[in-house]
Amino acid sequence: MTEKTATVIPKVVLVKFQFTNKNLIPAGIRKIKRNKKQLEEKREENNITAGEHTEGENVNVRPFVAQLFKTGYFLSNAHYYAKGNGHNAKYTLVLAFNKNKPLAKLPKKAKPKISKLTEKDAWGFCHFWRNPNGVWTVNLLRRIPSDQTNIDIGELFFEAPDDNPKKYIHEKI
Repeated sequence: MTEKTATVIPKVVLVKFQFTNKNLIPAGIRKIKRNKKQLEEKREENNITAGEHTEGENVNVRPFVAQLFKTGYFLSNAHYYAKGNGHNAKYTLVLAFNKNKPLAKLPKKAKPKISKLTEKDAWGFCHFWRNPNGVWTVNLLRRIPSDQTNIDIGELFFEAPDDNPKKYIHEKI
């Protein structure tokens, strides 16, 4: 038998779009360098370990992002980083949603590509992590362009659709 403990609402939700086409990087979005060693040290220092993991295939994240806004989250940061060079390069666009930080000021020219990635395109693989430090991470891989209609596409939700925003809360079991 499981016992319910404190209700957990994520502090931060990171939505990460991974792709190989450099042209999908929204104009004006800040590029960051990632130092793998420093990142691992920071994870250890902050006691970040793997949390509850779920995954899905062939999903659109439009309802997920809409529910984040509906439940009081703001887009607080947008950046990208690259791994590898040339034809082997892989890019990750990170959209950070937070309940306490103000809305990030996105360049106008970035909005169409962000809209395409979040509202129109689907993703072949979705890995969803509920980490014990209160950060949820959604990793999206294998972009399916919106004009590709021969694939059955599902939708990713923050929580099952319901008109009561209080139901968008996960409980730690």
